[in-house]
Amino acid sequence: MFPRPMEWRALPRMVKEFADWKYPQFWDDKQHLSHELKTRIIPEIEIETPWDLFILFGPDATWADAEEHVLGWDYPVITQKAEFEALLGATSGGGGGLLDEE
Repeated sequence: MFPRPMEWRALPRMVKEFADWKYPQFWDDKQHLSHELKTRIIPEIEIETPWDLFILFGPDATWADAEEHVLGWDYPVITQKAEFEALLGATSGGGGGLLDEE
């Protein structure tokens, strides 16, 4: 999930950069999702508006019960890349190098 960049002109470049990436990206302009993440899904998070983080949910998770299925999370993604990939690998039987794909 990406927040809308402070510099609105960066948006077209980011959309183009991630257009072929096989993982979905979402814009949370009004911070509704960030608020839900902070208050319901991972209330122990220390940042005021979560946006540069990963959350991995179990296969049975739905939005209604997402907080019961959190397998792991951390932030910021750029410094937690190894943890994220290890968690993906442990839960899916693979997944190494996902963040290196272009």
